[in-house]
Formats: sequence, structure tokens, C-alpha cells
Amino acid sequence: MRQTLDSVVAQSVRPARWVIVDDGSSDDTPRILAEYRARHDWIQIVTRTDRGHRAVGPGVIEAFYAGYETVVPGDYEYLCKLDLDLIQIGRASCRERV
Repeated sequence: MRQTLDSVVAQSVRPARWVIVDDGSSDDTPRILAEYRARHDWIQIVTRTDRGHRAVGPGVIEAFYAGYETVVPGDYEYLCKLDLDLIQIGRASCRERV
């Protein structure tokens, strides 16, 4: 997760706003996200309660919409979705971090 956070933070053109959805993580995710939020005012954290299970397909869509509901799409030139659980290997491929 830090790899993705650090990559976005290090860009020469940063996002106007980055909404990160924590879908009820029980690990260090909330602490790490709070650390980045404290240093970067353009990061916003949306925290969802732990649903007790992970639903890969529907859970990803629900998390996306939890963040999407906090923005006015017309205020931005583009919107994109990143997954903090993915890491880049090489130039074009990603895999889920295990």
C-alpha cells in the first residue's frame, strides 16, 4: 500500500483530490492512511465499517461508489480508480499483493 501511496505522492502533477476508501481494514491500514492524510491535504479518507467478509466483485464496486459519492464528477476533468492492494511489476502489468 505504501508503494502506491508513495508513487502518487511523488508525481510531479498530483491529483487535485484523492479519495481513498478504507473498507473496514483491521490491519495497519487506518493508521497508514491517517499518516498520509496528515501530510497531504488533497487526500481524503472514506472509512466504511468492516462487513466481516471480503466480496471481491461487489465489494470493490461498493467501495468505489462510497468514494464516488463524496465528489461532484463535473468538478474534475477525469476520475480514476486505483487499488492500493495492487503493485506494478515492470511497466504494464499489475498483480494483487499477497
